[in-house]
Amino acid sequence: MIIELKHATDAITNHKQMGKVSTDEFNSIIVPIVMNIQGQLFAEFRKLNIRKGKFQDTPNYGNEAGHLKQAIEYYVNEKEVNLTAGKVNLIEAIDDFLMVNSVFTNNAQAEKVDLLQFNQLSKLAELNPTNCMPVFTLNSNVIKVSPAKEKVSVTYYRKAKTPKLTSRIFNETEVYDDSANDFQDLDIHPIMFQNALNELLAYFGVNLQDQFAMQLSAQLKQEEQIKAQ
Repeated sequence: MIIELKHATDAITNHKQMGKVSTDEFNSIIVPIVMNIQGQLFAEFRKLNIRKGKFQDTPNYGNEAGHLKQAIEYYVNEKEVNLTAGKVNLIEAIDDFLMVNSVFTNNAQAEKVDLLQFNQLSKLAELNPTNCMPVFTLNSNVIKVSPAKEKVSVTYYRKAKTPKLTSRIFNETEVYDDSANDFQDLDIHPIMFQNALNELLAYFGVNLQDQFAMQLSAQLKQEEQIKAQ
């Protein structure tokens, strides 16, 4: 997708007589765009769920909240991690950790509580969590589980991979090269391609209502959807 995005950007900026965006400039801009798109998914999903609760959504293909949920689930992963004295730093244990979704022990799913509740439950004998009803808390990316376990399975939202467009010179012309070792495609769900293009164009002050820009972006969006099938 990143090569298609670069071609679209070049086509639109050239049409606007703004010149071609350099690969280095493109790479520096696309990184925060991907991070922003990932961060906005949760807020947009919440808004769409509110609309759905007001019966302003439509079923099947019109289920926007359901479609956006798939874009969020694109970043869901799971990993079994080892704990020491019932705790572990998830940043150190999971390279691409972003946020916790759920925690499972061998016996059950642990319920998330805040640190105060965790300490109260752990220190009052009559309220001690059990193997069938464990709890966990998360502070500064350190997870604590009670009763203490040696390992747990963590379902989490991962960080988006840092995109990087690579190129080489062929016959004195820059050619984009997706076979390079440091190449990294856009780590977003295909339905978010339009968002990436919109945000990228906004960096250059391009009017998104421009007819040429709208036609080209619509065409690229269709191509990405076909490839994703």
